[in-house]
Parts: sequence; C-alpha cells; structure tokens
Amino acid sequence: MWKTLKYLYQNSSDQRNLALKDKLHKIKCEKGDTISTYLNKLTTYRDELGSVGITTADDDMVSYL
Repeated sequence: MWKTLKYLYQNSSDQRNLALKDKLHKIKCEKGDTISTYLNKLTTYRDELGSVGITTADDDMVSYL
C-alpha cells in the first residue's frame, strides 16, 4: 500500500516539478507588462521551484532577462 501511494504521489510531484520548470523556461514579457511585472514573475517561478527543492542558479536567472 505504501509503495503504491509513494508511486502515485511521486509521479504527480515529478509532473509538478516539470511544469514549474517549463513555466520558467517559457516566460516572456507580455505586451503591456512592465519590467517590474516581468521580474516579479521570474522571482515567483524561481521561488516556486525552490519550495519543491529545485534551486535555480543566478547565472540561469540572468539568461531569462
């Protein structure tokens, strides 16, 4: 039973991690967004990844600018 639960939740956790990474990789400054809004989105996505144990290097964050 525990193996089944772990398997089910691990898969959804992996999917969430991939979805969060995908959001960060696909971020762009939308028409009408201010630089501040864009930077807030970047920070939010980085923080969400951090909350699940995935760190994003500063160098990587700079590449999104």
